[in-house]
Amino acid sequence: MVYVRKITFSALFLICFSLLNCLPDDPSSTYEILYEKALEAYKDGNWFACASYLNRSIQDYKFYVEVVTRCRLNCKKSVIPAEAVGINFELIYYQQLLEISDCLRRCKKGKLGKRPEIPAPLVVDRKFEDRMPYNYLQFCYFKLEKNKEAVAAAYTYFITHQDDQRIIDNLKYYRGLEGVTDEDFKDLERNAYQNAYVRGLHAYHDSDWESTVKNMEESLRLYFEEEEKCCAACEGPYSHNGHPDFVNAVADHFLVVLICQYKCEEKLSVFGKEYLPNFVGEHFNFLQFAYFHMKDLDKVVQAVATFLLFQPDDEDMLRNKAYYMKEFGFHQGHFIPFEEAKQYFERRKIFSEIIDYVKTEYALSSDKLVDDTSNAWTKKIPPLKETTNPHSNYQPFMEYTEKIGVTIVADSAELNGSSRLAADGFFHDDHCHIISDLIRKKKSDSTGVRQITIPEAIQVVVEEHEYEISLRLLLRVIEVVRLYISAFINSTGLFVKQARIVCRPGDDKGEKKQHEDCIPQEDGGCIKTFSHLSDQEYIGVAFLTNIIDGTGQLYFMDKDKQIQSSLAPKCGRLTIFKASDHHGVNPSSVNERCSLYVHLTSNVNDDDKSQRQVKEFLKKMDEGRTKQPSEVNNTEILQQFYDQGVKIIQAGEKDLLGRERLVADGLATEEECSRLINLTRQGALLGDGYSRKGAVTQPDKTPTSPHTLYETFQGLNISRAVELVQQKAVSMNIVQLALDISEMSRLLVEKFLNLSHPLYFEYTHLVCRTAKEANEKDRSDDLSHPVHADNCDLQPDGTCIVRETSFMQRHYSAILYLNEDIEGGDFFFAYPNKSVQVSVQPKCGRLVGFNAGEFHGVRAVLKGQRCALAMWYTKDPSYVELSRITAKRVLSQMGGKSKTTTVTDRNQNTGKDDEVEDASANVVHPKNADDQNSQSIPASKESKDAGAERTDNESEVSTSKETSSSMMEVKSKAMEKEEL
Repeated sequence: MVYVRKITFSALFLICFSLLNCLPDDPSSTYEILYEKALEAYKDGNWFACASYLNRSIQDYKFYVEVVTRCRLNCKKSVIPAEAVGINFELIYYQQLLEISDCLRRCKKGKLGKRPEIPAPLVVDRKFEDRMPYNYLQFCYFKLEKNKEAVAAAYTYFITHQDDQRIIDNLKYYRGLEGVTDEDFKDLERNAYQNAYVRGLHAYHDSDWESTVKNMEESLRLYFEEEEKCCAACEGPYSHNGHPDFVNAVADHFLVVLICQYKCEEKLSVFGKEYLPNFVGEHFNFLQFAYFHMKDLDKVVQAVATFLLFQPDDEDMLRNKAYYMKEFGFHQGHFIPFEEAKQYFERRKIFSEIIDYVKTEYALSSDKLVDDTSNAWTKKIPPLKETTNPHSNYQPFMEYTEKIGVTIVADSAELNGSSRLAADGFFHDDHCHIISDLIRKKKSDSTGVRQITIPEAIQVVVEEHEYEISLRLLLRVIEVVRLYISAFINSTGLFVKQARIVCRPGDDKGEKKQHEDCIPQEDGGCIKTFSHLSDQEYIGVAFLTNIIDGTGQLYFMDKDKQIQSSLAPKCGRLTIFKASDHHGVNPSSVNERCSLYVHLTSNVNDDDKSQRQVKEFLKKMDEGRTKQPSEVNNTEILQQFYDQGVKIIQAGEKDLLGRERLVADGLATEEECSRLINLTRQGALLGDGYSRKGAVTQPDKTPTSPHTLYETFQGLNISRAVELVQQKAVSMNIVQLALDISEMSRLLVEKFLNLSHPLYFEYTHLVCRTAKEANEKDRSDDLSHPVHADNCDLQPDGTCIVRETSFMQRHYSAILYLNEDIEGGDFFFAYPNKSVQVSVQPKCGRLVGFNAGEFHGVRAVLKGQRCALAMWYTKDPSYVELSRITAKRVLSQMGGKSKTTTVTDRNQNTGKDDEVEDASANVVHPKNADDQNSQSIPASKESKDAGAERTDNESEVSTSKETSSSMMEVKSKAMEKEEL
């Protein structure tokens, strides 16, 4: 039996409503008319007709707006813009306007049929935009006992009328009705992009990164579509006041449209009555974080760049940017905004500029005007900025280069080609040797050439960890080359296309014979014909060997292969030229010729990601060295120190008013102190460690400390000490003693402070400060070294700002005193206002160790000479002191004692130079810690430390200042300067 179910009133309503056939389908029944009929039905209590008319009016309004906006958009896109200049521009523009107008009329007629062409009054449109029909609809549904539908309509109206008490009371009532659930309270007018955004927020808070990306990207796509439709909807009719001229009529109408379009962003950024500032930009805030968790780093930097378009001063995002640059090897050029967002931003910017012009300059028809024709033609909207000339800053660049200690040895004129340059002083022999270590075991090809790429260098370190420092240094040098070339051509948009170390054998190995029929290239290849390469690509060749016999030159040729100019290889020399320049390499007569070849491009798609792979690889190595606090147990090691007479006499908050502070005695004997003082006196230079410009010279030509006129300053660093050993001016054993005692000091600081990560030497300096004789001035307010911190710049208000010019890589510091027969010269910790917290008197073998961020200073040396071994430590192996590696290598080659002895052995030294043992303790500490040391390339102009400007190590190029105006912080002798 077939059962026939009775059709209820509600079911009949749904059928009629869904088919929309219960009311006559009259084309003249526009949303305006349908809305009027709905209000009449409402007054008459005809709830069924009321609901039907209201729903039809809402749907017809949406249909009409959608048709008109689509017609406007499609017609604009259908007309292909024609190029026109001069007098033809205006005519062609209006011709295109006529074509769009014709298309629009035809489109409307085709889509709207017999519908009246006269649009509804503006007041009616405002009611629909304000969701007024839903206020009536909720009541009609309620009367029809359609409670769920009534709730949805009421809530939709409430979203934009949250201060309407009547609708609030209705919603409270509806919530208590049987069958009504939370899901029924929904906004029927919420746009699709808003739904996607809300889903993205939920996914973000649930740490569902894939869903976050999916929904945020969808939200952006839908938003841009909605914003485009909003702008098109603004292009409606306009009622002119009076009878304006043609130009005034067009301009005034355009302004109304423009202002309406400008407000689209604000309109679409409202969720209910809540305005979300920077709605578009905030998408990229969530996206950058989600991309990061999905390890999509390329999109991470794009999202960061896009967010900063909208919020350029956002501190959190700027910190994120700095983090991505530091940790993953990105540079300024990688931060390219997403194209669609960039176009949107630039269009909004133009809107804003025009509106600002109108507010300040444009005369509306209602304005009271005075005769101002004298300057009428000069009032313009500011033009777009012109593209910067790539070489407009060439002369300032040359001057800056000389100032920082990099010497230009040949410019474009001397090398007979534009964008060619050669400069010396980027790094010194230590760097050349350590970088070249990566290729030592690499086998040569059939022509005798040896090459190693970045991925191959990673593999070398995987197999033999002792080459880690070489890899770190290689990475930094490549970045120095990229930044310097970027400054030279005045561009921040250069990327490393490829980089490799290339070593060619001497001619006695037969290379010349191998290359008789081709031209050797710096990239290790050999070509017979020149191929065309882009003028937007550049080559940097950093030589790693010195060849002084007149062979091995890099030479440039013209298109006929005639030699134009040439350059000899020299360690630390950088040669720059376009990739399209024809060049060749002369074989070296005897010695191997090695260089670092860096190929740069302006195309981000050609960016070699292996540099970021190196960063990630090295980061994992660092993480492997870091222990959890619970894993750190240094009791046994410290006990070995105590057993040999080392005593902690003050430490921590109780004694020194700071958690990471310590004072220890017994790190050196009187004899050892005396020998180190003698080493300083034998080999130190007046003012060494300070910039010669920073030191004050008295009339008697005596260099004076830059901090006080009443003291001289002498310093000796590791590089200088090694030179003295090679010159046989001092014994190698006394230099070994300095290395050993400094290593003991480092180990004690690391272990006593219970650090979870190893410390590496960043810089080591033997220093003596001497009071000048016959000094009668009262120096009670004078300081041998003013209050400062070692890794930030102390400000007058007591804050300490970290800048590129600060030694940010320095994490801990220590000073080992060598004598006490002086008056004054006390070390002291200070408050932020520079007043003294606690003082420490110098004494042979006394070590003061502390966090490098602690404020400290040195009281004036009133009589005598105060000598000490100053040390700075870093947690970052990329900044380790290269000169220590070189020192160990040189001492080993000269027959020095390279074995590591126990702490006990230190007290068994006889004091004779030829019997000095290695005092670095045979205790558990990072294996071959010194071998892991690599000198930094510090980004700094002047020292802020307890010493002064370095003179013997390298310098850093700041990765966060890559504009042509700032040039970049390549430091003097770029990688040769050590600064205290």
